[in-house]
Amino acid sequence: MKRFILLLLSCLFVAHYVSGAQTPLKKFYGLRVQSDIVSYSILINGVEQDSAKGGSSRSFYTEANQWLVRGENTIEARYNLPSGAPTGDAEIEVHLYWATREDQAEQPVVDYHWKARPDDLYPVVYTCPFDLDDFPETMLACVEKLPAPEGEVAVLSQEDKYAILSHIDQLVAAYLKRDFDAVYELQKLKFEDVATSRHQATAEELEELTSDARKFVVGLDKLEYHQPDAPLQFVVTGDNKLVHVVRSSSPEYALAFTYESEGEKQDFFIDPYFAKIDGKWVIIR
Repeated sequence: MKRFILLLLSCLFVAHYVSGAQTPLKKFYGLRVQSDIVSYSILINGVEQDSAKGGSSRSFYTEANQWLVRGENTIEARYNLPSGAPTGDAEIEVHLYWATREDQAEQPVVDYHWKARPDDLYPVVYTCPFDLDDFPETMLACVEKLPAPEGEVAVLSQEDKYAILSHIDQLVAAYLKRDFDAVYELQKLKFEDVATSRHQATAEELEELTSDARKFVVGLDKLEYHQPDAPLQFVVTGDNKLVHVVRSSSPEYALAFTYESEGEKQDFFIDPYFAKIDGKWVIIR
């Protein structure tokens, strides 16, 4: 069975660019991690991008625009040596960089390389702040921080959980009906905000993205939703600004569907992050 992950409707589409002498650079950020015999977790602005339990070599890449904000940002690497691992072979490299469509040369933002030494103390936490003054303004700057004591993770109220679950139930129902207008409305902020972070937010670009998304949703043949085996979990992340909804078992993505394409079953997952804006819970990523 072929597999793919839909983290966001707009991930289905190719970015469009407008170039010109007077146009500010449209920077596309990438995060690349390479490790050997290291257990680690990499976070951008408090949101985990990748993790590994060590024991073998690993390479990871993701585009990073949707998690960045204008102004101050932070990248953090938390890592440890697995029990009994040979110290001399353990290392990790973390690279955050940007490039443009016109110039693919990588421009470094954060370059970090660590190689284990016998006198190192574990676990190790590497934190690097960096400023992006020319980054597009997105709604991540408007998110309400959930109340919590300093240095602690916020705890959701039952009312918050019910509101998030209600939103998810509505989204599942909209997909099963292949009701694109409802699907779009329930994810409108995410759809348009991620497009903004990727420099795709002109009226013409959004219209084309919306058209392609509509074709995808209404074309989901023999769509089935797979109920989780246990209650969904709420993971407060992003410095108490976001709630990542996940399953307690694999696959961890909160919404799991299958549909048929060219006679073959396809997996279709949605991995939602919620935020509270103006007192209302919305899907923001």
